Amino acid sequence: MSDLEVAVEPILRPMLVPQGNVVLRESDQAVLARWITKTAMVFQHTTPRRPIPPNQFRYLFDHRRPPPSCQVWVGIRSAEDGVVLSGLQTARIKVPTSEGHGVSHRGYLVTLGIAGFVGQLFGNDLPRFNFAWGHQGEFADAVERIWPVIEPIEWPPKKLVRSVNDIANDSAFGEHLTRSLAARGITLVTVEPE
Repeated sequence: MSDLEVAVEPILRPMLVPQGNVVLRESDQAVLARWITKTAMVFQHTTPRRPIPPNQFRYLFDHRRPPPSCQVWVGIRSAEDGVVLSGLQTARIKVPTSEGHGVSHRGYLVTLGIAGFVGQLFGNDLPRFNFAWGHQGEFADAVERIWPVIEPIEWPPKKLVRSVNDIANDSAFGEHLTRSLAARGITLVTVEPE
């Protein structure tokens, strides 16, 4: 995927050291979302957890876009957050079956901080997860969703991410995901911050 590194460089460069507004066209968002997904998949191999299933790696490689169950956001972090931090949250998701037992699936939220840039990938291995999950509370205005692509967006978002560690361990992730899944008859068992 070295071609991806070349393609993302002119898009990502002005976002690393923000110097004004950038308009991300749909094609820019698709490239950036693919790069964040690939980078998150590589990042998980530096941790003891492996929540991203191999079939999602294969999907990214075969189709050159994030898997259908993924959503990607971008944000800008403050200069005060000097250390580059990354985070990985995982969740076990139980889907009830007709026999009353639950089938276990995985969900994950990977956060990457590079210079002034923040990227987040949310994904899961649920077979029919087709609703848009969104940030709530403190981070609702601090990130812009770029995948699935809807329309051009202006970056940076209205608010700064004060700390990559804060957004990586955002309690609203579990709370809002739990409510969203419950509305569809799916039980979120645990969110395990790392």
